[in-house]
Amino acid sequence: VKFIYPPVRAAAHPLHNWNDPSVLGRWMEYFSGQTYQHRMFYWGPVDLIRRSWVYVSDTLPAQVGWAGLLLGGWGFAWLVRRNAWFALALVSAWIAGIFYCINFILSGIALRTYYLPTFMFFSVAVSAGMGQLLTLAGRRARRWAVPALAVLVLFTGWEALSHRFESDRARHYFAWDFSRAILRSIEPDSMLVAFGDYDLFPLW
Repeated sequence: VKFIYPPVRAAAHPLHNWNDPSVLGRWMEYFSGQTYQHRMFYWGPVDLIRRSWVYVSDTLPAQVGWAGLLLGGWGFAWLVRRNAWFALALVSAWIAGIFYCINFILSGIALRTYYLPTFMFFSVAVSAGMGQLLTLAGRRARRWAVPALAVLVLFTGWEALSHRFESDRARHYFAWDFSRAILRSIEPDSMLVAFGDYDLFPLW
């Protein structure tokens, strides 16, 4: 469906018609991401190492907390023993997503948006680790597993609260103010020609 719908919808000439993939050439450009290919494999080896370290030391912990990192490692080890092929597929998809993002010329909050699939892949391992901890809590290890689970929940909750204001965009009006300033600066019934996501996305 995702390959058929865009050219069919584009043939109706909607207001927002990205690359107009109604003909074969533009359809191939649309699905190959040709507009963005110049952004791929942009960084050199030193920058790749630096960006990888930022992901491991800052970006991922900001999403799951340090307790989540420990749970993810534990959960992945359990998944390897339970279903090695599933664990291999999971970690392959996770690493591929990281490899794509660190090679892509983006930074800041825009890059974190691209990292969303990698966070979801890692959350599967975190869930597996949490499941193992709950299983231990129901056995003889209850004496230490229950307090450990309580500390984990409190710590993870604190991590989430500490990063809430960083990701909260409830009072973030930059896109609105930026678009309004652009539209008010041009004459009525004139044509606005823009290039790049930073101009076009807020206007859309």
